Amino acid sequence: MAPGNTPQEHQLSSHIDADFIRRAEQDILAILLSQRRQFNHRWQSNHTMNRVKVVLRYVGLLLCLLGLLIVATSLGLGLAWDHRAWPLWAALVVFLLLGWFFWHLPHWETKARAWTERVSQKSCRKLAKKCVKQAAGMVPFLAQYDIKGDQISYHRKQPANEDQAERWLFVWNRTLAGFAGTAEHATVLFKSNRAIQPRIIVLHQDAEPFRTLLAGLQIPTSDNNDPNHA
Repeated sequence: MAPGNTPQEHQLSSHIDADFIRRAEQDILAILLSQRRQFNHRWQSNHTMNRVKVVLRYVGLLLCLLGLLIVATSLGLGLAWDHRAWPLWAALVVFLLLGWFFWHLPHWETKARAWTERVSQKSCRKLAKKCVKQAAGMVPFLAQYDIKGDQISYHRKQPANEDQAERWLFVWNRTLAGFAGTAEHATVLFKSNRAIQPRIIVLHQDAEPFRTLLAGLQIPTSDNNDPNHA
């Protein structure tokens, strides 16, 4: 920030109830799942790793073929250790199983990707629920975010009830930075666009004002409002 410039101040407020929390959780899930799928895709499409896997597969097949030829030749010539043939038959079975495994490795890789997707969905669903767990236990309340420059403070206004009067609670203060996944009811900030663990969760009834604010801070964002996104 240039000397003498005063940071711009903004305030965002949202009324939070149980229905809002349910919708926010779904938005957070979509954002987390998008980040996780991109992470998985980068890992699975890594060119160097894929080339290594192909080379190892063919090396494994060649070694199994060589082993089978040696064992078959030994059996054909009646060669055995200590005049016993069972070690050769055992080696034959081992080489056959390994050859079968290396031959079907692409099929197992497809199954592994499907398993990774299932695990990712389960993990992201659990994390999304954790992100709103505390807020869900305090509804209804007013969530207020005070933004000054790249600093954001979160306050929560609890309504009056039989036990206590209406009160404001300071919850946290953070620095806005990194990468943001945005949706209608929630924005999730990450350390970078490659990260999968959330740093900041912001709840809002309209994503556009906060998205505009992030753009002013030159924080890249992704829009997760597409209903087919997840």
